[in-house]
Order: sequence, then C-alpha cells, then structure tokens
Amino acid sequence: TPHVARHPRVREEMVRRQQEIIKGSSAVIEGRDIASKVAPNADLKIYLTADIKTRTRRRLKQYEEKGIIKTFEEVLKETAERDRKDSERDASPLAVSNDAAVIDTTNDTTQDTVNKVLNILREKGLYD
Repeated sequence: TPHVARHPRVREEMVRRQQEIIKGSSAVIEGRDIASKVAPNADLKIYLTADIKTRTRRRLKQYEEKGIIKTFEEVLKETAERDRKDSERDASPLAVSNDAAVIDTTNDTTQDTVNKVLNILREKGLYD
C-alpha cells in the first residue's frame, strides 16, 4: 500500500471515496491524512503521536503477534522511512491539522490514551 499511496490519482480517488463513505454520518476514522484531507470540517480532530522508539516497539509487538520476525533496528528503519515518505509525498502528505488536538502517547497505556480522548470530547461537549 505505501507504494500505491504515493500516486496522486490514487490518493485523490481514495480521498473521494472516503469522503463519500462518511458523508452525512457520525464516524470515528483514522489515518495519516484524515483530518487534513478527508474530513477537514470534522467536529473533532485528534493527532496521536509518540516518539519513534515507542512507535517502533509497538509495531514490533504487532509483528510478533502475527508471527512476523523482525529486529528492532529493522522496524525502526521502516518506521523512519515511512514517516519520511508520508511527510514528503506530493499527494496528501502527512501533516498535523492546525486545529487538531495533539496527544503524545509515548508514555501512555491504551487506557490512558482513551481517557485523554474522552476528556477532549467532554470539553467540546461531544460526549457525556
């Protein structure tokens, strides 16, 4: 998929289809260009981030759960390369929307992150 995502016509069509899917509905969607390209008028935009070593450890765990054997160094290199390519691509580059709530999850458990998101939703009156 990363190779396909670099093609502007493919990205344009994907954005169009994603916008059609969410049109007129409430949804939680995730992706590297959702807030900036797919749903720029969303009621709430959250940008989750973590330092690269934490993201690498998390990805390595996902690989291990799938039985894929890789080294930390391999996954670190893949992660850095994906970040670079996604940030530099011409079509829908990775960008933090200026109206997004940025949450650093480096030291968070999953529940910590959920709680942070729920607090933001409550603050905006979008969740009781």
